[in-house]
Amino acid sequence: MMHASTSASARPLCRLLVATGITNIGDGIRLVALPLLATRLTTDPALITGVVVADRLPWLLFLLPGGALADRFDRVRIRVRLDWFRAAIAVALAGFVLAAETTLVILYVATILMSAAEAIVDSSSMAMLPSMVDPDRLEAELGRLSATEIIGRELCGPVVGGALFAATAGLPFTVDAISFAASAAIIAAMAPASIRTAAPAPPVGVRAATTEMRRSIAHGMAWLWRQPALRALALLTTALSVAAFALVSVMVIFATDDLGLSAAGFGLLMIPTAVGGLLGTWIAPRLRHLPLAAVVGGAVTITGVADMLIARSDSVGVVASLLVLDTGGVLVWNVLTVAYRQRLIPDEVRGRVGASFRFLLSLGAPVGAFIAGAATRAGGARPTILAAGITTTALGLFAIPVLTRHTHRKEIAMRPRTFA
Repeated sequence: MMHASTSASARPLCRLLVATGITNIGDGIRLVALPLLATRLTTDPALITGVVVADRLPWLLFLLPGGALADRFDRVRIRVRLDWFRAAIAVALAGFVLAAETTLVILYVATILMSAAEAIVDSSSMAMLPSMVDPDRLEAELGRLSATEIIGRELCGPVVGGALFAATAGLPFTVDAISFAASAAIIAAMAPASIRTAAPAPPVGVRAATTEMRRSIAHGMAWLWRQPALRALALLTTALSVAAFALVSVMVIFATDDLGLSAAGFGLLMIPTAVGGLLGTWIAPRLRHLPLAAVVGGAVTITGVADMLIARSDSVGVVASLLVLDTGGVLVWNVLTVAYRQRLIPDEVRGRVGASFRFLLSLGAPVGAFIAGAATRAGGARPTILAAGITTTALGLFAIPVLTRHTHRKEIAMRPRTFA
């Protein structure tokens, strides 16, 4: 019976991993192609980094409603429908690009629509995972999920995306549309009974539904804010995201202008980023028995130091090596802090509270991109990356005493009783 149960629970998890891998290949292709396309439409650094703003800003508007929907409706159906929606948007964008009718407005609108759908999908998908796995396996399965995302988004996707864009600018968006359609088909075959998910909500009027949505969102945010450990973690992660997205939003400028890379070369530069992320997802579960504050604070400090050294380097090989350290530290933080908060949040509010956490995190993305655009316009990409590295290092060091104070007791209480 135990074997059958485990096998049955593994099937939906396997489908989730496969679908996530496919969509993240498409995401990696698109996320390389979008800034490259922007560089063909404008030379203004602020407008190029505006693509990152357009990609992250909708998360501020849709993450919280997405979390409420994930606790109220069938999480599987939410993802399937929005995967089909994203496929349609990607097809439309590919059509504009192939017809040579693309403008910055069209590029921004398509990015915003797909990002809005992704925010809701992320809320529903993250809420699914803890109900699929044994609690003692949470770090390991989060590591697998993160590794799947990295292989697709940062290893396979960027390399393919740079090559496809160099061949035909519209091709990356066509492949992206195919990835969403394939994901929708895979998730649709997932048996709803194999996952604990919210029961369908009874039909109500628009006004009543809006009121209920607001109450649900407010409850999730209030629950998060009453937890000192989660509140401290959320605020630290928000500050880190400002620095991270400042760096990410200018990498295409740094790679093409300072390092002299082509479109395909920029895609290849993402390979060490993916390798570092995979190392981080492999290392993180093996560090789960160590004090959380010391591990994640140290990991972020390593990331910050690597960023500072990137800003001072002219060698593609050195930058590639440092990117391994950069993303390795980020993923250690991500896997361990996500597992920590998933254990604290009850299933019935996991969608709302998780969305509240990611909402605060997403506040940092547009802020970081806006700052990076202005700073790069004034002084170039290198000073922007250097400032991001200094900020990240300071936050990593600051996180150690802050998280030690807030997480130590809960960490002991939640520590798994079995050891691998």
